[in-house]
Amino acid sequence: MNFSKKICIPLLIFILLATFFSITVFAASERGENTKAHTEESVTGDVNGDGKLSLSDILELQKHIANIAVISSEKLQAANLEGQNEISMTDVLRLQKRIAMLDPNQEPMVERIILDRSDATVQIGESIRLGVSVLPQGAQNQLLYFSSSNEEIAVVDQQGIVTGISAGKATILVYNDASGISSACTIQVAQPVESLQLNTQAIKWTVGTSGSFKPVVSPDDATDKTLVWSSSNEKVATVSKAGKLSALAPGKTVITCTTANGIKATCSVTVVQEVEKIKLNKTSATLNEKGQTLSLTASISPKNVTDNSLQWTTSNSKVATISANGVIKAVGNGTATISCKAGDGYGATAVCKVTVDTLTVGEKVVKEAKSYVGKLNYVWGGTSLQSGVDCSGFVCALYAQQGYDLWGYRTSLRYSGVGVSYANAKPGDIICYPGHVAIYIGNGQIVHAANSQSGVIISDVSWGGSITAVRRIA
Repeated sequence: MNFSKKICIPLLIFILLATFFSITVFAASERGENTKAHTEESVTGDVNGDGKLSLSDILELQKHIANIAVISSEKLQAANLEGQNEISMTDVLRLQKRIAMLDPNQEPMVERIILDRSDATVQIGESIRLGVSVLPQGAQNQLLYFSSSNEEIAVVDQQGIVTGISAGKATILVYNDASGISSACTIQVAQPVESLQLNTQAIKWTVGTSGSFKPVVSPDDATDKTLVWSSSNEKVATVSKAGKLSALAPGKTVITCTTANGIKATCSVTVVQEVEKIKLNKTSATLNEKGQTLSLTASISPKNVTDNSLQWTTSNSKVATISANGVIKAVGNGTATISCKAGDGYGATAVCKVTVDTLTVGEKVVKEAKSYVGKLNYVWGGTSLQSGVDCSGFVCALYAQQGYDLWGYRTSLRYSGVGVSYANAKPGDIICYPGHVAIYIGNGQIVHAANSQSGVIISDVSWGGSITAVRRIA
Protein backbone atom coordinates (compact mmCIF):
# COMPACT_ATOMS: atom_id res chain seq x y z
CA MET A 1 0.00 0.00 0.00
CA ASN A 2 2.83 2.42 0.89
CA PHE A 3 4.64 1.53 -2.37
CA SER A 4 1.52 2.40 -4.37
CA LYS A 5 1.32 5.84 -2.74
CA LYS A 6 4.96 6.55 -3.54
CA ILE A 7 4.34 5.80 -7.24
CA CYS A 8 0.87 7.22 -7.68
CA ILE A 9 1.39 10.64 -6.08
CA PRO A 10 4.36 11.70 -8.30
CA LEU A 11 2.56 10.21 -11.32
CA LEU A 12 -0.56 12.20 -10.56
CA ILE A 13 1.49 15.42 -10.19
CA PHE A 14 3.20 14.70 -13.50
CA ILE A 15 -0.14 14.15 -15.27
CA LEU A 16 -1.46 17.46 -13.92
CA LEU A 17 1.68 19.30 -14.90
CA ALA A 18 1.69 17.71 -18.33
CA THR A 19 -1.88 18.86 -18.87
CA PHE A 20 -0.93 22.41 -17.88
CA PHE A 21 2.12 22.13 -20.09
CA SER A 22 -0.03 21.13 -23.08
CA ILE A 23 -2.25 24.18 -22.60
CA THR A 24 0.82 26.43 -22.42
CA VAL A 25 2.29 24.90 -25.62
CA PHE A 26 -0.98 25.34 -27.42
CA ALA A 27 -1.17 29.01 -26.34
CA ALA A 28 2.36 29.67 -27.49
CA SER A 29 1.83 27.84 -30.82
CA GLU A 30 -1.39 29.74 -31.54
CA ARG A 31 0.49 33.04 -31.19
CA GLY A 32 3.24 31.75 -33.41
CA GLU A 33 5.87 33.34 -31.10
CA ASN A 34 9.53 32.49 -31.22
CA THR A 35 10.56 31.26 -27.75
CA LYS A 36 14.23 31.88 -28.24
CA ALA A 37 15.61 34.11 -25.48
CA HIS A 38 18.16 36.86 -25.89
CA THR A 39 21.71 35.61 -25.90
CA GLU A 40 23.32 36.29 -22.52
CA GLU A 41 26.06 34.47 -20.70
CA SER A 42 23.39 33.04 -18.39
CA VAL A 43 19.63 32.99 -18.98
CA THR A 44 17.28 32.86 -16.03
CA GLY A 45 14.96 29.85 -16.43
CA ASP A 46 17.31 27.99 -18.81
CA VAL A 47 16.90 24.62 -17.10
CA ASN A 48 18.32 22.40 -19.88
CA GLY A 49 21.31 24.73 -20.42
CA ASP A 50 20.86 25.33 -24.18
CA GLY A 51 21.16 29.11 -23.77
CA LYS A 52 17.53 29.87 -24.54
CA LEU A 53 14.09 29.59 -23.02
CA SER A 54 11.80 26.97 -24.49
CA LEU A 55 9.02 24.60 -23.60
CA SER A 56 11.59 21.89 -22.94
CA ASP A 57 12.80 23.91 -19.94
CA ILE A 58 9.30 23.68 -18.47
CA LEU A 59 9.23 19.93 -19.06
CA GLU A 60 12.59 19.44 -17.33
CA LEU A 61 11.42 21.49 -14.35
CA GLN A 62 8.17 19.52 -14.10
CA LYS A 63 10.09 16.24 -14.12
CA HIS A 64 12.26 17.49 -11.27
CA ILE A 65 9.28 18.47 -9.14
CA ALA A 66 7.59 15.10 -9.81
CA ASN A 67 10.81 13.31 -8.77
CA ILE A 68 11.11 11.76 -12.24
CA ALA A 69 14.39 13.46 -13.12
CA VAL A 70 17.20 15.12 -11.20
CA ILE A 71 18.48 18.58 -12.19
CA SER A 72 21.97 19.75 -11.29
CA SER A 73 22.42 22.51 -8.71
CA GLU A 74 23.52 24.96 -11.44
CA LYS A 75 20.34 24.33 -13.45
CA LEU A 76 18.23 24.55 -10.29
CA GLN A 77 19.71 27.96 -9.61
CA ALA A 78 18.67 29.09 -13.09
CA ALA A 79 15.18 27.72 -12.48
CA ASN A 80 14.74 29.45 -9.13
CA LEU A 81 12.61 32.29 -10.46
CA GLU A 82 10.74 32.70 -7.17
CA GLY A 83 13.95 33.35 -5.25
CA GLN A 84 13.08 30.89 -2.47
CA ASN A 85 15.18 28.09 -1.01
CA GLU A 86 13.48 25.36 -3.09
CA ILE A 87 11.89 24.83 -6.50
CA SER A 88 8.09 24.83 -6.50
CA MET A 89 5.10 25.03 -8.83
CA THR A 90 5.34 28.83 -8.58
CA ASP A 91 8.65 28.67 -10.46
CA VAL A 92 6.99 26.57 -13.19
CA LEU A 93 4.14 29.05 -13.54
CA ARG A 94 6.52 32.01 -13.76
CA LEU A 95 8.64 30.23 -16.38
CA GLN A 96 5.55 29.43 -18.43
CA LYS A 97 4.50 33.09 -18.26
CA ARG A 98 7.91 34.29 -19.38
CA ILE A 99 8.02 31.96 -22.35
CA ALA A 100 4.48 32.90 -23.38
CA MET A 101 5.41 36.62 -23.35
CA LEU A 102 8.68 36.40 -25.28
CA ASP A 103 8.80 38.35 -28.51
CA PRO A 104 11.93 38.45 -30.71
CA ASN A 105 11.10 42.03 -31.65
CA GLN A 106 10.95 43.22 -28.03
CA GLU A 107 13.63 43.97 -25.41
CA PRO A 108 14.47 41.16 -22.94
CA MET A 109 12.53 40.79 -19.70
CA VAL A 110 13.88 41.91 -16.28
CA GLU A 111 16.27 39.23 -15.08
CA ARG A 112 17.62 40.74 -11.87
CA ILE A 113 16.57 43.35 -9.32
CA ILE A 114 19.37 44.90 -7.27
CA LEU A 115 18.75 46.73 -3.98
CA ASP A 116 21.41 49.04 -2.57
CA ARG A 117 21.32 47.11 0.70
CA SER A 118 20.23 43.72 2.00
CA ASP A 119 19.42 44.94 5.49
CA ALA A 120 18.97 48.22 7.31
CA THR A 121 18.06 49.61 10.73
CA VAL A 122 15.67 52.51 11.24
CA GLN A 123 14.25 54.15 14.34
CA ILE A 124 10.53 54.29 15.02
CA GLY A 125 9.18 57.12 12.87
CA GLU A 126 12.36 57.31 10.78
CA SER A 127 12.27 56.81 6.99
CA ILE A 128 14.88 55.65 4.48
CA ARG A 129 14.77 55.21 0.71
CA LEU A 130 15.80 51.90 -0.81
CA GLY A 131 17.89 52.33 -3.92
CA VAL A 132 16.94 49.86 -6.69
CA SER A 133 18.16 49.00 -10.19
CA VAL A 134 17.31 46.26 -12.72
CA LEU A 135 19.30 44.12 -15.15
CA PRO A 136 19.53 44.15 -18.04
CA GLN A 137 19.28 47.93 -18.16
CA GLY A 138 17.16 47.94 -21.34
CA ALA A 139 14.75 45.26 -20.14
CA GLN A 140 11.10 45.71 -21.06
CA ASN A 141 8.36 46.29 -18.49
CA GLN A 142 10.56 47.44 -15.59
CA LEU A 143 7.61 48.38 -13.39
CA LEU A 144 8.44 47.47 -9.78
CA TYR A 145 6.20 46.92 -6.79
CA PHE A 146 7.15 47.27 -3.10
CA SER A 147 5.52 45.46 -0.18
CA SER A 148 6.16 44.84 3.53
CA SER A 149 5.89 41.49 5.25
CA ASN A 150 4.59 43.21 8.40
CA GLU A 151 3.10 46.68 8.13
CA GLU A 152 2.72 46.89 11.91
CA ILE A 153 6.51 47.09 12.06
CA ALA A 154 7.46 48.85 8.81
CA VAL A 155 5.61 50.23 5.79
CA VAL A 156 6.92 51.02 2.31
CA ASP A 157 5.49 53.18 -0.46
CA GLN A 158 5.90 52.61 -4.20
CA GLN A 159 8.90 54.93 -4.32
CA GLY A 160 10.81 52.57 -2.01
CA ILE A 161 10.56 54.80 1.07
CA VAL A 162 10.49 52.61 4.18
CA THR A 163 9.16 54.00 7.49
CA GLY A 164 9.57 52.36 10.91
CA ILE A 165 6.30 51.87 12.81
CA SER A 166 7.20 49.76 15.85
CA ALA A 167 10.16 47.77 17.16
CA GLY A 168 10.80 44.50 15.34
CA LYS A 169 11.79 43.05 11.97
CA ALA A 170 10.04 43.17 8.62
CA THR A 171 11.04 42.14 5.10
CA ILE A 172 10.60 44.66 2.32
CA LEU A 173 10.04 42.91 -1.04
CA VAL A 174 10.47 44.58 -4.42
CA TYR A 175 9.28 42.57 -7.42
CA ASN A 176 8.63 42.81 -11.16
CA ASP A 177 5.28 41.27 -12.02
CA ALA A 178 6.09 40.70 -15.69
CA SER A 179 9.19 38.62 -15.03
CA GLY A 180 8.39 37.38 -11.55
CA ILE A 181 11.83 38.53 -10.38
CA SER A 182 12.13 39.92 -6.83
CA SER A 183 14.63 41.08 -4.25
CA ALA A 184 14.33 41.64 -0.51
CA CYS A 185 15.74 43.81 2.27
CA THR A 186 15.45 43.01 5.98
CA ILE A 187 14.45 46.05 8.02
CA GLN A 188 15.17 46.21 11.75
CA VAL A 189 13.00 48.86 13.39
CA ALA A 190 14.70 50.03 16.56
CA GLN A 191 13.06 51.39 19.71
CA PRO A 192 15.16 54.49 20.43
CA VAL A 193 16.36 55.49 23.88
CA GLU A 194 14.08 58.27 25.10
CA SER A 195 15.74 59.20 28.38
CA LEU A 196 18.94 58.57 30.34
CA GLN A 197 19.56 59.16 34.02
CA LEU A 198 22.60 58.62 36.24
CA ASN A 199 22.24 57.58 39.87
CA THR A 200 23.96 60.81 40.93
CA GLN A 201 24.51 64.23 39.39
CA ALA A 202 27.30 65.42 41.71
CA ILE A 203 30.11 63.60 43.50
CA LYS A 204 32.79 64.70 45.95
CA TRP A 205 35.45 62.03 46.32
CA THR A 206 38.93 61.73 47.77
CA VAL A 207 41.98 60.82 45.71
CA GLY A 208 42.14 57.07 45.15
CA THR A 209 38.41 56.44 45.44
CA SER A 210 36.65 54.44 42.71
CA GLY A 211 33.13 53.25 42.00
CA SER A 212 30.67 52.57 39.20
CA PHE A 213 27.78 54.65 37.92
CA LYS A 214 24.34 53.04 37.64
CA PRO A 215 22.70 54.51 34.52
CA VAL A 216 18.97 54.04 33.89
CA VAL A 217 17.99 53.82 30.21
CA SER A 218 14.34 54.24 29.22
CA PRO A 219 12.29 52.63 27.84
CA ASP A 220 13.34 49.17 28.97
CA ASP A 221 12.80 47.73 25.48
CA ALA A 222 15.14 50.21 23.77
CA THR A 223 16.92 48.38 20.96
CA ASP A 224 20.39 49.87 21.36
CA LYS A 225 21.40 50.59 24.95
CA THR A 226 25.04 51.19 24.10
CA LEU A 227 26.59 53.91 26.28
CA VAL A 228 29.74 55.94 25.72
CA TRP A 229 31.50 57.47 28.75
CA SER A 230 33.90 60.42 28.81
CA SER A 231 35.65 62.71 31.30
CA SER A 232 36.29 66.39 30.63
CA ASN A 233 39.52 66.23 32.67
CA GLU A 234 41.19 62.84 32.80
CA LYS A 235 43.98 64.18 35.02
CA VAL A 236 41.39 64.57 37.76
CA ALA A 237 39.26 61.46 37.14
CA THR A 238 38.83 58.82 34.47
CA VAL A 239 35.81 56.73 33.56
CA SER A 240 35.97 53.29 31.93
CA LYS A 241 33.86 51.95 29.07
CA ALA A 242 31.75 50.20 31.69
CA GLY A 243 31.15 53.43 33.66
CA LYS A 244 33.68 52.90 36.49
CA LEU A 245 34.92 56.22 37.90
CA SER A 246 38.45 56.55 39.34
CA ALA A 247 39.52 59.69 41.25
CA LEU A 248 43.16 60.52 40.47
CA ALA A 249 44.06 64.03 41.61
CA PRO A 250 42.51 67.10 43.27
CA GLY A 251 40.33 69.12 40.91
CA LYS A 252 37.02 69.09 39.05
CA THR A 253 35.72 67.25 35.99
CA VAL A 254 32.43 66.44 34.30
CA ILE A 255 31.55 62.86 33.43
CA THR A 256 29.30 62.52 30.37
CA CYS A 257 27.31 59.43 29.41
CA THR A 258 25.93 59.36 25.84
CA THR A 259 23.52 56.90 24.20
CA ALA A 260 23.81 55.66 20.62
CA ASN A 261 21.12 58.14 19.55
CA GLY A 262 22.80 61.10 21.25
CA ILE A 263 20.95 61.46 24.55
CA LYS A 264 23.32 62.65 27.31
CA ALA A 265 23.49 62.63 31.10
CA THR A 266 26.24 64.28 33.16
CA CYS A 267 27.73 64.18 36.65
CA SER A 268 29.93 66.89 38.16
CA VAL A 269 32.88 65.35 40.01
CA THR A 270 35.04 67.09 42.60
CA VAL A 271 38.16 65.25 43.74
CA VAL A 272 39.87 66.33 46.95
CA GLN A 273 43.06 65.29 48.73
CA GLU A 274 42.05 64.50 52.28
CA VAL A 275 44.19 65.03 55.37
CA GLU A 276 45.57 61.60 56.14
CA LYS A 277 47.53 62.36 59.32
CA ILE A 278 47.90 65.12 61.93
CA LYS A 279 50.90 65.36 64.26
CA LEU A 280 51.03 67.69 67.30
CA ASN A 281 54.21 69.10 68.84
CA LYS A 282 53.04 67.74 72.21
CA THR A 283 50.96 64.72 73.11
CA SER A 284 50.79 65.60 76.82
CA ALA A 285 51.33 68.70 78.95
CA THR A 286 51.05 69.87 82.57
CA LEU A 287 50.07 73.40 83.60
CA ASN A 288 50.68 74.49 87.21
CA GLU A 289 48.97 77.85 87.38
CA LYS A 290 45.53 79.07 86.53
CA GLY A 291 45.68 81.21 83.40
CA GLN A 292 48.90 79.59 82.24
CA THR A 293 48.96 79.05 78.45
CA LEU A 294 50.65 76.63 76.10
CA SER A 295 50.65 76.72 72.28
CA LEU A 296 50.13 73.54 70.30
CA THR A 297 51.25 73.34 66.67
CA ALA A 298 49.98 70.80 64.18
CA SER A 299 51.56 69.43 61.02
CA ILE A 300 49.42 67.66 58.44
CA SER A 301 50.18 65.22 55.66
CA PRO A 302 50.23 64.92 52.75
CA LYS A 303 51.25 68.47 51.87
CA ASN A 304 48.88 68.88 48.90
CA VAL A 305 45.64 68.59 50.87
CA THR A 306 42.63 70.42 49.50
CA ASP A 307 41.47 71.75 52.89
CA ASN A 308 44.14 72.36 55.56
CA SER A 309 41.83 73.93 58.16
CA LEU A 310 41.86 72.54 61.70
CA GLN A 311 39.22 72.31 64.43
CA TRP A 312 40.36 72.46 68.08
CA THR A 313 38.19 71.19 70.97
CA THR A 314 38.56 70.43 74.69
CA SER A 315 36.92 67.60 76.57
CA ASN A 316 36.63 69.69 79.78
CA SER A 317 36.50 73.46 79.56
CA LYS A 318 36.53 73.70 83.40
CA VAL A 319 40.06 72.36 83.33
CA ALA A 320 41.49 73.84 80.14
CA THR A 321 40.29 75.77 77.10
CA ILE A 322 41.72 75.80 73.58
CA SER A 323 41.63 78.64 71.05
CA ALA A 324 41.06 78.38 67.29
CA ASN A 325 44.82 78.80 66.92
CA GLY A 326 45.69 75.93 69.26
CA VAL A 327 46.51 77.89 72.45
CA ILE A 328 45.72 76.01 75.70
CA LYS A 329 44.74 77.98 78.81
CA ALA A 330 44.62 76.46 82.31
CA VAL A 331 41.29 77.02 84.08
CA GLY A 332 41.14 74.63 87.02
CA ASN A 333 42.67 71.50 88.46
CA GLY A 334 42.07 68.26 86.60
CA THR A 335 42.70 66.67 83.24
CA ALA A 336 41.34 67.43 79.78
CA THR A 337 41.90 66.05 76.30
CA ILE A 338 42.62 68.60 73.61
CA SER A 339 41.64 67.34 70.13
CA CYS A 340 42.82 68.65 66.79
CA LYS A 341 40.60 67.47 63.93
CA ALA A 342 40.98 68.04 60.18
CA GLY A 343 38.43 70.49 58.84
CA ASP A 344 37.86 68.53 55.63
CA GLY A 345 35.47 66.21 57.44
CA TYR A 346 37.30 62.97 56.69
CA GLY A 347 38.21 62.31 60.32
CA ALA A 348 41.98 62.72 60.76
CA THR A 349 42.56 63.63 64.44
CA ALA A 350 45.41 64.11 66.93
CA VAL A 351 45.13 64.63 70.72
CA CYS A 352 47.08 66.10 73.61
CA LYS A 353 46.31 65.15 77.22
CA VAL A 354 46.54 68.18 79.51
CA THR A 355 46.85 68.12 83.30
CA VAL A 356 46.21 71.32 85.23
CA ASP A 357 47.69 71.10 88.75
CA THR A 358 47.58 74.40 90.65
CA LEU A 359 47.64 72.87 94.19
CA THR A 360 50.32 73.94 96.65
CA VAL A 361 52.54 71.30 98.19
CA GLY A 362 50.48 71.50 101.34
CA GLU A 363 47.22 71.06 99.40
CA LYS A 364 48.65 68.04 97.63
CA VAL A 365 49.69 66.54 100.99
CA VAL A 366 46.18 67.06 102.33
CA LYS A 367 44.61 65.52 99.24
CA GLU A 368 46.82 62.48 99.51
CA ALA A 369 46.35 62.15 103.27
CA LYS A 370 42.56 62.10 102.95
CA SER A 371 42.79 59.18 100.54
CA TYR A 372 44.05 56.97 103.43
CA VAL A 373 41.27 57.77 105.89
CA GLY A 374 39.73 54.55 107.14
CA LYS A 375 42.03 52.50 104.93
CA LEU A 376 45.49 52.61 106.51
CA ASN A 377 46.29 50.90 109.82
CA TYR A 378 48.19 52.43 112.71
CA VAL A 379 51.44 50.56 113.37
CA TRP A 380 53.82 51.69 116.11
CA GLY A 381 57.02 52.79 114.40
CA GLY A 382 55.47 52.16 110.96
CA THR A 383 56.57 54.20 107.95
CA SER A 384 54.78 52.44 105.04
CA LEU A 385 51.71 53.89 103.40
CA GLN A 386 50.87 50.34 102.37
CA SER A 387 51.36 48.25 105.51
CA GLY A 388 50.92 50.83 108.27
CA VAL A 389 52.27 53.97 109.93
CA ASP A 390 52.40 55.78 113.23
CA CYS A 391 51.67 59.51 113.49
CA SER A 392 55.15 60.79 112.54
CA GLY A 393 55.70 58.06 109.94
CA PHE A 394 52.44 59.13 108.26
CA VAL A 395 53.55 62.80 108.04
CA CYS A 396 57.07 62.00 106.79
CA ALA A 397 55.81 59.50 104.17
CA LEU A 398 53.28 62.01 102.78
CA TYR A 399 55.89 64.75 102.34
CA ALA A 400 58.32 62.27 100.85
CA GLN A 401 55.80 61.76 98.02
CA GLN A 402 56.11 65.48 97.24
CA GLY A 403 59.89 65.35 97.27
CA TYR A 404 60.57 66.57 100.81
CA ASP A 405 62.77 64.46 103.13
CA LEU A 406 61.66 64.90 106.74
CA TRP A 407 62.81 61.54 108.01
CA GLY A 408 65.63 63.16 109.97
CA TYR A 409 63.03 65.14 111.89
CA ARG A 410 60.75 62.20 112.50
CA THR A 411 61.00 62.42 116.30
CA SER A 412 61.32 66.21 116.31
CA LEU A 413 59.01 67.51 113.59
CA ARG A 414 58.38 70.64 115.71
CA TYR A 415 61.76 71.80 114.38
CA SER A 416 61.11 71.11 110.65
CA GLY A 417 60.27 73.83 108.10
CA VAL A 418 59.31 77.23 109.45
CA GLY A 419 57.06 78.05 112.33
CA VAL A 420 53.74 79.86 111.90
CA SER A 421 50.97 80.71 114.28
CA TYR A 422 47.88 78.56 114.44
CA ALA A 423 45.88 81.60 113.38
CA ASN A 424 47.82 81.63 110.09
CA ALA A 425 47.83 77.86 109.59
CA LYS A 426 47.16 76.57 106.04
CA PRO A 427 46.24 73.14 104.74
CA GLY A 428 49.34 70.93 104.80
CA ASP A 429 50.97 72.55 107.81
CA ILE A 430 52.17 70.16 110.55
CA ILE A 431 50.34 70.46 113.90
CA CYS A 432 52.53 69.36 116.81
CA TYR A 433 51.13 68.13 120.15
CA PRO A 434 52.83 66.70 123.16
CA GLY A 435 53.67 63.16 121.91
CA HIS A 436 51.67 63.44 118.65
CA VAL A 437 51.71 65.09 115.18
CA ALA A 438 49.01 65.64 112.52
CA ILE A 439 48.35 67.35 109.16
CA TYR A 440 46.15 70.45 109.24
CA ILE A 441 43.39 70.25 106.57
CA GLY A 442 41.67 73.59 107.30
CA ASN A 443 38.49 74.63 109.07
CA GLY A 444 39.84 73.52 112.45
CA GLN A 445 40.42 69.90 111.41
CA ILE A 446 43.36 67.53 111.16
CA VAL A 447 44.08 64.18 109.47
CA HIS A 448 46.39 61.82 111.37
CA ALA A 449 47.30 58.27 112.32
CA ALA A 450 45.50 58.31 115.65
CA ASN A 451 46.03 54.92 117.32
CA SER A 452 45.80 51.18 116.72
CA GLN A 453 42.04 51.23 117.25
CA SER A 454 41.22 54.07 114.80
CA GLY A 455 44.02 54.07 112.24
CA VAL A 456 44.03 57.13 109.97
CA ILE A 457 41.13 59.45 110.78
CA ILE A 458 39.98 63.08 110.52
CA SER A 459 39.46 64.88 113.83
CA ASP A 460 38.97 68.33 115.27
CA VAL A 461 42.23 70.11 115.98
CA SER A 462 41.47 69.80 119.70
CA TRP A 463 41.86 66.02 119.57
CA GLY A 464 45.54 66.13 120.52
CA GLY A 465 45.23 68.65 123.29
CA SER A 466 47.32 71.79 123.40
CA ILE A 467 49.26 72.72 120.29
CA THR A 468 53.00 73.04 120.87
CA ALA A 469 53.97 74.14 117.31
CA VAL A 470 52.70 74.72 113.77
CA ARG A 471 55.34 74.08 111.06
CA ARG A 472 55.12 74.93 107.33
CA ILE A 473 57.28 72.83 105.04
CA ALA A 474 56.60 74.56 101.66
